[in-house]
Amino acid sequence: MKMKYFKVVLIYWAVIGLGGCGENGTDQRTELSSPMQTDNPIVPIKDQKVTGRVRSTKFSIEQATIEYGSLKLRQGEEVFADASVKVVTFDSKGFEGKTFSSSKSTDPFKPQVILSIKKEGKNLPDQITLMNDYELLLSFGKKKNLGIPFSIRLVSLKNDTYIEGKSFATYENIRVVDDVIDTQFDSFDTLEHLAKQYIAKQSNEIKLGQVFGLAYLGYGKDYPKSGFAGYEAITGSGEQSIIKIQLAKDKNGWRVTNQLNANQIHQAHPVLTSIEGSRRTQEGVKARKAAGQKLEAYLNEKKIIGFVRSTSINCYLTETAHKASCRAIYGLKLRDEVECYDQNYLLTNDGNSWQFESEILANQKVHSISGELVTKKIPKYPFPMTCQ
Repeated sequence: MKMKYFKVVLIYWAVIGLGGCGENGTDQRTELSSPMQTDNPIVPIKDQKVTGRVRSTKFSIEQATIEYGSLKLRQGEEVFADASVKVVTFDSKGFEGKTFSSSKSTDPFKPQVILSIKKEGKNLPDQITLMNDYELLLSFGKKKNLGIPFSIRLVSLKNDTYIEGKSFATYENIRVVDDVIDTQFDSFDTLEHLAKQYIAKQSNEIKLGQVFGLAYLGYGKDYPKSGFAGYEAITGSGEQSIIKIQLAKDKNGWRVTNQLNANQIHQAHPVLTSIEGSRRTQEGVKARKAAGQKLEAYLNEKKIIGFVRSTSINCYLTETAHKASCRAIYGLKLRDEVECYDQNYLLTNDGNSWQFESEILANQKVHSISGELVTKKIPKYPFPMTCQ
């Protein structure tokens, strides 16, 4: 079975007009005074962490990133921040040494400011866009390898917003502490940075190309977790190569743990071999490994492992963890496109290990109690098979 590959992209929340240009409510001017004066805005910014309030919500910066000519400050580690400030500068030429001020008459475009907060009971952030009604002083320092330092003062009396301080903004979705990447931070960019760093130490002659199969798997909020990053590469002698890197996270953060051979897949050689949890959860890890070994053997037998650019395996176990149905999806790069294929397995637990019993159809799975194969209900509008 095959379907065309659908590339997953990250969608940045950059809709400037969403939410209007202000917020209804009581004017907060009497409760918040501005330290900035229109006729003399260059008052030194406090040498402190960026803190304050964003729309009456207490704010303390946890991450700062540069996104397409914008600076985004956020507090909170979920997909949607508890509170965030985005300054849209309309400058795509880089920020090094530049200053943006709401009172600068020479700027062709005045920066826009987007203030977002997470409201209780709401799935999406509540955001407003300010084109006026704010005072801003934003200055950038000298660019460094991982990003650029900046200082900011933002005041909006009408929206009970005042933040001030200094920090460091990265050009990727990473966190930096004392000019070093924070390995405790969970993001694909963190995994990529560590993988590239490891590869560079092995050889400075390798030229990395397209990344593939980037993924991480976790069984808790912090750790343990495992990650994978694959790269197309050119060796120093000009030969095409495939590099596969495995990573793991423990209390000390993310680190590279292994480099796979080109004819291996990471599910067949998992970094996490045992975890805490119910018997069904623990056996699920083992079943996934057994299905990964079966898929790896199949890809090598068909001599197509060198064209594989992604693999994903999910197993459904009975309540007693004596049988499992597993679906293994792999992406095959043919010419410049990746096409999705799948293999589906029935596994049996003999008490010591999981054994392959037979191939099954994609719409079959084991019954949670009896272990007999049943046909899954297909949604009226099923999602296409993807292999990222």
